[in-house]
Amino acid sequence: MDLAEKIAICEENFKRWREAALKAKDMNEARRFMEKAFFWLKLQTAFITLFSLESFAKGDEDLARKILIAKVNLIKKMVDYTKNLIDEMLS
Repeated sequence: MDLAEKIAICEENFKRWREAALKAKDMNEARRFMEKAFFWLKLQTAFITLFSLESFAKGDEDLARKILIAKVNLIKKMVDYTKNLIDEMLS
């Protein structure tokens, strides 16, 4: 998955949860939805930041390794988020 796809996924999910928060019936529901929206906004920012750092990492193996580890951690966060969302839907 390239950067554009990751950003598109983050943006789509941010907009979806923001809209859900705006249409929420009560403040607790709105807060829960906004937390989800901000998760996607932070994730999008992190992907963009890592992409920017990659352009400076050329030739620096240590920095490139750290960026790769950070990307893996972001993907793990996406997987955990998805798992939690599925668990919420099933309960």
